[in-house]
Amino acid sequence: MPIFEAVLERATRRYRDATPTLDALRATLVACGALPPTGVFDNDHVAFRTFGVPGLGIAAIERLVRTSGYERRDDFRFEAKRLDATWFAPPLASLPRIFVSELRVDELSPTARRLVASYADAVARERARLCDPQDADSIDAFLQRTPWPTPTYAAYRTLLDESEYAAWVLAFGHMLNHQTFSVHTMRNGYHDIETLVGELGRAGHALAESGGAIKTSADGLLRQASTRADDIAYAFACGRTGRIAGSYVEFAERGIFAAFADLPLDAIERHHRRDGFETQNADRIFESTDR
Repeated sequence: MPIFEAVLERATRRYRDATPTLDALRATLVACGALPPTGVFDNDHVAFRTFGVPGLGIAAIERLVRTSGYERRDDFRFEAKRLDATWFAPPLASLPRIFVSELRVDELSPTARRLVASYADAVARERARLCDPQDADSIDAFLQRTPWPTPTYAAYRTLLDESEYAAWVLAFGHMLNHQTFSVHTMRNGYHDIETLVGELGRAGHALAESGGAIKTSADGLLRQASTRADDIAYAFACGRTGRIAGSYVEFAERGIFAAFADLPLDAIERHHRRDGFETQNADRIFESTDR
């Protein structure tokens, strides 16, 4: 078992605590027959958010996932959101893709830059450096708690006023930002995203509407939707407790390339379908945690 497969199993625990919607969605999809009674789903990809500072950011996550055989693929830039991103292809088709983004901290206001620096300081960077990419326990510890102290409410609000993304990273560090149901592998007619979104709507699940409930790539082969992030209780370092945006759930349908359209469905494998990500889609998916 690749090291990161064990890490992802553990990372899901904290993610579930910040995403009560996950279990509710699984119950809905089991009830309608889209998922088996076990509720197991094909995880298209997981995502991490980071601060783009030396010693942290995409580079820190890349160092951990390469040991498990993940390979870096396409890079993306999101101008308005001041983000860079990339994704990593897994060594096995049974493993999810990994999407990692980082905030271009140097483009924030001086006040916000100083605040990020006060948390993502030398201690945080040293914790990332000491994280052993060969040890699942070490990686798990780094991902499951922020490498900096729990923020105060004032610090969180200061960043939230300027960048929702920055505030989220300050609060949750490298916790999973989302997991993704692979729609095209679902059962009983729920393998297209329109049918799935309709079922979720009837069941009362709130989807993120920025850019429309369904986001479609320019080639029409990647269609995505997501829930709105759950509001969860958060205990700040100053003693104040507030409700803030946690994580969310995504859905992705990957279309079959035209060259393989005549293959029977039971012969279709991952490489026959559209891979990677789309900047326009991802730009809107980021807004699932906006308030």
